[in-house]
Amino acid sequence: PGDGDCNNYVKQAIQPGAVQVNPFVFRILTPMLVRLMKVNSNHLLEWDSAWYLFTFALVYGTALLFFRFCRRVLNLSPSSACLAALILLANWVYARFQMQIPFFPDPLINFLWMLAFYLLFTERWGWFYVTIAVGMLNKEVILFLAPLCPLFVYLKGGRLWSAPVLRHAAIAAGVCCLYWAYRCWVGRYIGMQE
Repeated sequence: PGDGDCNNYVKQAIQPGAVQVNPFVFRILTPMLVRLMKVNSNHLLEWDSAWYLFTFALVYGTALLFFRFCRRVLNLSPSSACLAALILLANWVYARFQMQIPFFPDPLINFLWMLAFYLLFTERWGWFYVTIAVGMLNKEVILFLAPLCPLFVYLKGGRLWSAPVLRHAAIAAGVCCLYWAYRCWVGRYIGMQE
């Protein structure tokens, strides 16, 4: 790839631990999964094919999950939900750009964001935190969703200083501390100076 950021993700997939630049060194999930796809295909897939297949599956998988979100959570009709998913797929930044340059962690993080929203709105809060914990290995921006669960619990219960709200706030803070510990561990492991 010609883009500098892409080069970091591709290098990390080809040789894990090769990239030691902040923040790319911490975004290991997508390169690991692409590497697993290539290795487990008995090397039938080339690197470009593995990246394109991974990106294609996640772009369209996210659209299907968005369709389900529109149907189950927003209670849209099948035709409206299908139209919403098609509009998402027709968006240049979301789908077409990802297919032109598939060497980013964005397709997986988009899928995890959509999954987290689905789990949040269907009140599967334990799985919501698991999704965020897994997603932070792909791109740290997913941690911005962590405060939403205590907020939803507060809106459902109506009391800010209740035990469920405080428990969920502690879990959200714990997930953020887990990411901080992960960054410290990786930084110490590779000897980062910054």
